[in-house]
Amino acid sequence: MYNLVVVDNTNKEQYRMGFVKTYQTVFAGEPYNEDWKENEVNIIFDDLTKDGSICVVALCNEDIVGFSGSLPLSECDQDVKNLISPVLGMSVFYNAELGVLPEHRGHGLAKQMVDQRVSIARNNGFHYSIMRTTTNGSMSQSIYEKVGFEILTGVEQIVSHERVGETNDSDKRIFLYKELK
Repeated sequence: MYNLVVVDNTNKEQYRMGFVKTYQTVFAGEPYNEDWKENEVNIIFDDLTKDGSICVVALCNEDIVGFSGSLPLSECDQDVKNLISPVLGMSVFYNAELGVLPEHRGHGLAKQMVDQRVSIARNNGFHYSIMRTTTNGSMSQSIYEKVGFEILTGVEQIVSHERVGETNDSDKRIFLYKELK
């Protein structure tokens, strides 16, 4: 029923619009209520599909119903590098994005996509995999903990973003990590 595909420079254009649409739909809904413009999501997609990054999409009947993306810590924003590198070094893969359309949740897609990205990062010689999530009981935290991620104690960040309806909001984010053995 579902098929996972690694998206890279060789096949990214065939998945671009489906990724954008799915990303916007996932993050417009609860609990996120975020308003992502097409050009913003295209930038994210380009970052996740460039050499050295990992982008995995879940397909159902050729439609993208889930997405996930990771990039090396060296490619992250400076604020994330400053928080993580003193603790774990630079041999870290950052799990930047994960989402599944509501009607396709509960089938293990998110876990499968996380497992595939972690496996690729391990095979590429990275020592750690990390993710950042809100402290407000995120679904992502539960998924990552199920595959062995733990809270990186003492590392937190305040993030601001635009919500649906043009209001700005901020929340506290925590980091989870997994040693890749």
